[in-house]
Amino acid sequence: MLGCRRVRERLFDLLDQELGQVESAMVRSHLCVCSSCRLAANDAQALLDCVRRSCEDFKVPPGLAERIQRVLDDATR
Repeated sequence: MLGCRRVRERLFDLLDQELGQVESAMVRSHLCVCSSCRLAANDAQALLDCVRRSCEDFKVPPGLAERIQRVLDDATR
């Protein structure tokens, strides 16, 4: 069983669906029994929802992904 500290460290990864199945199940299991961590998870979800709503009208400039990829490629050479 994961402790509260570890669960809280992984909340955003859970909400962004970046955890593997096993770790995700462990975090969710903890949230079922820990009201404090469940509240923290609800707060984290509310924050993510707020950020997503505020970015709905944001348009990525054309070519941005390609420029970022070039910088990353150059940094790894």
